[in-house]
Amino acid sequence: MKHSTIATLVLMAACAALPVTAMAASPRSPQVIVSGGTLQTYLNGKGESINVGSDQVDIQTWKSTISGNSALTLQISLGGVGGNEIGLYGAHSHATRFPIFPATAPAGWFAVVSLRSVAPKLIINLFDEVGQHQTRTAVTNFEIDNFGYYIKNVDNGVGHTEDGHNPNNSPSALTYAGTGDNTGCWWLCFEDRLYGDGGRDNDFDDAVLLLESVNPTPVTKTTWASVKARFR
Repeated sequence: MKHSTIATLVLMAACAALPVTAMAASPRSPQVIVSGGTLQTYLNGKGESINVGSDQVDIQTWKSTISGNSALTLQISLGGVGGNEIGLYGAHSHATRFPIFPATAPAGWFAVVSLRSVAPKLIINLFDEVGQHQTRTAVTNFEIDNFGYYIKNVDNGVGHTEDGHNPNNSPSALTYAGTGDNTGCWWLCFEDRLYGDGGRDNDFDDAVLLLESVNPTPVTKTTWASVKARFR
């Protein structure tokens, strides 16, 4: 692990983002070797029964729900993003990226991301830890039915959830299906260094996102305190 703490972003959605195809939930083949024990220890601590070396699933892109109006809330609940930028990109135009969290975002900052069927297709509002609005980004056209996540490191190297957009087709993110209380959710775990980078250690713990599905009715009763409590 290259940072003192794992940057965890919690995604809570009234209508969750889903894998692009059902077949994408099949096991990743071959499974990627995950070095070190930090990621395993972290997921164990969240009550997961996931083996990080053998339970990887082949999900590399996502889409909004059938409603075409997914409201997502992402929060940095631990030690910030460690100098990495986290954001979204359209799968057919991966060179165009839309940051959610800047590299300087500390713990406690959160963003509300709307994926819409009408323009603007993507709206990102960023807030600090006390709820003060920082920035707003509105994107007229965005591939809400086929998008990925990216991580940009301090050397401006960019890793995508799609292996094919990375050097040597190497993985920059691994996806796991949640278990127990997190059944129906997905863990997205990033390695922030690229293939051929001497600093790459394949620990996949440099940014960890939980994509959590919350049904429309209960979501109206969900509070930030209850979400944060799950990750303390």
